[in-house]
Amino acid sequence: MRPMSCASLVTLATLATAIPFDAKTQRISTSGVHKFMPPDWSAGHVRGPCPALNALSNHGHMSRDGVVHWAEWARATNEVYGLGRELAFFLAVYGVFVAGNGTHCSIGGATPLIDTSILGPLGLPPGGLTGSHNNYEGDASPCRCDLYKCGEAHRLHVDLFTALYDLRGYKGYLTYDDIVTHRIARRKDSENTNGYFTAAVIAPIAATGAFSFIQLFGNHSEEYPDGWLDGLFRVPLRR
Repeated sequence: MRPMSCASLVTLATLATAIPFDAKTQRISTSGVHKFMPPDWSAGHVRGPCPALNALSNHGHMSRDGVVHWAEWARATNEVYGLGRELAFFLAVYGVFVAGNGTHCSIGGATPLIDTSILGPLGLPPGGLTGSHNNYEGDASPCRCDLYKCGEAHRLHVDLFTALYDLRGYKGYLTYDDIVTHRIARRKDSENTNGYFTAAVIAPIAATGAFSFIQLFGNHSEEYPDGWLDGLFRVPLRR
């Protein structure tokens, strides 16, 4: 049984640092050109395993069809979620290299909106993030199953979300200790139940990021500067 690495814990701890709240400069538009619009499946729109990228396309902060250029990917994750410029740039460029055609990438699976007859820079067909197992998408994600355990790795598994949600307990909110606890449990479960469990070079970074980025999904206010997961779940985040 491999313990969670120090680097992974440092990543989580770093993102747990509170960012001062400023309603004017941090306000993100969800109306007008950025109002929510569901994907148009009849037009070939795609969505994939990352809820953050799905939301950006749903609100028009990235291409609504789900096929994105690395520059808009990097800009949107920086401006909307506050991801550091360097990390936003790295994740976007790496994504279009391993899952796209070098400039564009599907945030879902392979799509005719990208010419799949042209191999990406690494000689891989542009299968999108859904088709990037162990290159971008990886095992032991917060709320997705492992590919070789369930046959897919892009659907939300409610039991996995519930396991995280229930960690709030009597407190009524999630802490970063809770997120680390869930991360360790998911890693141990994958090691024990997935005979093809893999911790490749990049995939664990993205997987750890998927836990760390929970902070970025929340709405922030003076009362909840560390974030509040809005919607049906109504879960505040605190250190």
